[in-house]
Amino acid sequence: MAAYRKLDSSNKSIPSYIQLKQILAADIADSDKEFRLPSIRQLMKRHKVSQTTVEKALFELESEGLIRRGGTMGNYAVPYKEKPDVAPTSGDGGLVGILVHDQINFFPKIVRAAKEHLSRKNYYPLVYSSGNNRESVDAFVDILKQNHAAGAIVVPRVWCRESLDALSESEIPFVFATEDLDGFDVDCVRCDDQFGFRIATEHLLDLGHKNIGIFLSEGDIATARRDAYMQTLADRGVKFNPSLCCMQKAGVNIKRVLEMKEKHDITAVILNNDVWAVELYWMLLGAGIKVPDDLSIVGFDDSEISKVSKIQLTTVAQPLAEIGRTAADRLIDVMSGSETRPGKVILKPELVVRETTRALDVAAKV
Repeated sequence: MAAYRKLDSSNKSIPSYIQLKQILAADIADSDKEFRLPSIRQLMKRHKVSQTTVEKALFELESEGLIRRGGTMGNYAVPYKEKPDVAPTSGDGGLVGILVHDQINFFPKIVRAAKEHLSRKNYYPLVYSSGNNRESVDAFVDILKQNHAAGAIVVPRVWCRESLDALSESEIPFVFATEDLDGFDVDCVRCDDQFGFRIATEHLLDLGHKNIGIFLSEGDIATARRDAYMQTLADRGVKFNPSLCCMQKAGVNIKRVLEMKEKHDITAVILNNDVWAVELYWMLLGAGIKVPDDLSIVGFDDSEISKVSKIQLTTVAQPLAEIGRTAADRLIDVMSGSETRPGKVILKPELVVRETTRALDVAAKV
């Protein structure tokens, strides 16, 4: 059995996830070919760490372009020749924090683009994933204050409002990315979610679908997406059925989907994100329902999981790299003092048609 590098649990000065990241990065540097990384469970057992520790390490590696995450297909190291060419930086411009939360697949694209742009402008970017934990956000703010950070790019959440209030009081400049938060007079760069759900709904209507279910999370973005779906149906003369709209905290309830299909004869579903869409695909397969023959599916984000898996998901592509670069640009302007009036930048997404949607066979439905 080949020897492998081990994490030093006695070293309390370096967080475990950073140590694990460094170990995996060293393994990747030793190879010039793509290879599959050990599974999350294998890494947990090998290094005696928690799943959160492994997820944080993998998130940072993906953000730096060192690995590709493929969901159930596994995680793969990126060959050296494919690694992003980022100019070296001394970081003399100062520390810039980048705050994200969970390991949703689209965050790494945003983070990678922002980091590359900041590095080229001589800033030192520090990526911090809260794991959806309020105390972790407080720790992020403390790190910025203790290190006299030049600024920060923040993905805001309602549940960490108090932490962001503290960041605002510190007078460290920051901008929001992916969504806005009421009460903060800062720049924001995000996707036009309403337009995204409109083009997804129009795509299915153009294919002949009328009974279209939607599964969304909760919050302002979900509400905007639902409203766009409802308005698009109205514009095309299709009556809105509230029973086909499901808003929940996380994941897809396969029982609810099957119920919609049985009671309301749905022929298509639009999901909150690609992860939900891929999860639904496999659940439907287990229930004997074929995609797209029996049910068409549209995701949202165009994250790696939509392309890496054999599913080849039809989805709405957020301009993730552009969000990251633009947020970094806006922050640099704010930090330099050239940007004095906060603005909102809303970028258009695009529909990416792959293999999980098809035209409805009207004759077969009669």
